[in-house]
Amino acid sequence: TLNAELSNAYLNKDLEKAMYYAQETLKEALLKNSLIGIPFAHQQIGKVHLKQGDLLEALEQFLIAQEKYKATQNWVEIALNNILIGDVYANTGDLLRAENEFNKCKEIGEKINNNTLISTGFLALFDIETNQKNPAASAILKKATYFIGQIESKDLKAAFYSFIGHRKQNT
Repeated sequence: TLNAELSNAYLNKDLEKAMYYAQETLKEALLKNSLIGIPFAHQQIGKVHLKQGDLLEALEQFLIAQEKYKATQNWVEIALNNILIGDVYANTGDLLRAENEFNKCKEIGEKINNNTLISTGFLALFDIETNQKNPAASAILKKATYFIGQIESKDLKAAFYSFIGHRKQNT
């Protein structure tokens, strides 16, 4: 929806506007009783809270989204939401829970043969290990790179490789 796009557009510019449009997205979805829109809106509200540093509220919104996604068995969205939940835990310093959420994304990817999800899970784990100055980060990056190589979309591959390039510059 337009409100969702506007919320996303303002996410890095104006968090107040981003929240307004995210809440409007939720109102729209609730009026339509949208099985896809409602969890997406909760996820968007959670992203704004995460950017604001309100980790408890972000986690609450992501968990609501997760419950709704599980009801529809939307495995891709469940896995991507695991990454967001893991980001909250990583921001609180609870790296064990963060790793658990990132591994869930990877495991769902393996279960449904989705190399994008597997790569995303490995890259999230790579970030944690890199931030901890763990030598295991190199092995994790090699696994991520392998699965990125298995992705059919050249544009998606390019995006992942670009992402890795930026991450390696910052280490």
